[in-house]
Amino acid sequence: MYKLSTGKMKLSAVFGLLVSLVIGCDILGTRSPEAPNSGNSGFIPPTSTDIVIDNMRNSIRQLNVEDYTACLDETKFNFKPSGDVQAQYASIFANWGAINEKTYFNAMKSDKKSEENPVFELSDIEYETIASDSTVISARYSLEINDISREVSNFSGNLRWVIIRRETGLWYIKSWFDYSAEESDTTESWSRLKAAYSN
Repeated sequence: MYKLSTGKMKLSAVFGLLVSLVIGCDILGTRSPEAPNSGNSGFIPPTSTDIVIDNMRNSIRQLNVEDYTACLDETKFNFKPSGDVQAQYASIFANWGAINEKTYFNAMKSDKKSEENPVFELSDIEYETIASDSTVISARYSLEINDISREVSNFSGNLRWVIIRRETGLWYIKSWFDYSAEESDTTESWSRLKAAYSN
C-alpha cells in the first residue's frame, strides 16, 4: 500500500510539473502575429540587366543603402559626373568608387527630415549590347528628394550605366556617366547631389 501511494505521488508530482510548465510558458496559447520587419530587403538577385534597374530604382525610393550599393560592382565601379560639376569638383570625383557612393547615400539618408520616400523615375530607356557580358543602359532620369538641408531638391538629366555580368552570372553596374539636362531645364544634375553629400 505504501509503495503504491508513493508511486501515485510521484506521478502526480510529474504531471503537476508538466502542467505548470505548459501554463507558465504559454506553449498552447495563441501567439500574437509579429509585426512586419520594415527593414526587409526587396533586393532580387540580379540575373538580368532589367533586374539591376529595378533593384536600383527600388533602393533609391526606399533609401536602402545596402540594396543601393549591392547594385554596384564593388571593385570596378566608377562614376563620371556631369561636365559642369566635374569642372567645379574635379578633386572630389577624381577616384569616385563604390565606397564614395555608399558615403554619399548614407549622408543623404541621414539628412532627410521626414520619412517621405524620394521620387525617382527613369524614361526613354535604351539598351546597347556591347558583348555577351556587357550592356549599356541609357535613360533620362528625374529625382526628387524633399526635406533635405539643401536648396535644391529636384535633379534631372541623362545617365549611362555600363552593366556587366560577373563569373557568378549576376549583373552589376560597373560605370555610371551623368549628363546635365537640356539648357532649358533649370534643375541640377545628380552629380550635384553627390558632391553635396560626398563627405
